[in-house]
Amino acid sequence: MRIRSGTSTRFWTDNWSPFGCLQSFLENDSNFSLGIQDDATVSSLYRDKHCLLPNPRSDKQLQLHVFLTTLGKHCVDCNRNWRVRLILLTWQSCIYWTWQERNSRLHRNTFRSTDGLLRLIDRQIRDRILSYRERNPRSSSSRMMQQWLV
Repeated sequence: MRIRSGTSTRFWTDNWSPFGCLQSFLENDSNFSLGIQDDATVSSLYRDKHCLLPNPRSDKQLQLHVFLTTLGKHCVDCNRNWRVRLILLTWQSCIYWTWQERNSRLHRNTFRSTDGLLRLIDRQIRDRILSYRERNPRSSSSRMMQQWLV
């Protein structure tokens, strides 16, 4: 389902996220409603380009937060400038791969070198920047890629 402006996309019941219906996805969380009304739309969660969700209190809520912060300029009037998006993308990628490495060391007893981790982070960020270009060729993805390669 495409979100477009998000004004007609219902936050809880429409299948607009990779998690499917959020009501089902978050139903086992102790405070799954997050203070969001039952009839809320995706666009109603944004004011002045900022998401109104409270801080996450579970892994599932954190996954939802990460997804919402990566929606980008193409929907919900989330007009973050390209520098902020690049910083956010870098931060998320570093956290993700650091956590993956931690789990790999603890549970599988496998280790990556620092250079290996940096290559994974770099590849993930490049791929994500290139995915912006497919959606909107005139977007700031070229500037983001140029900044990343500097």
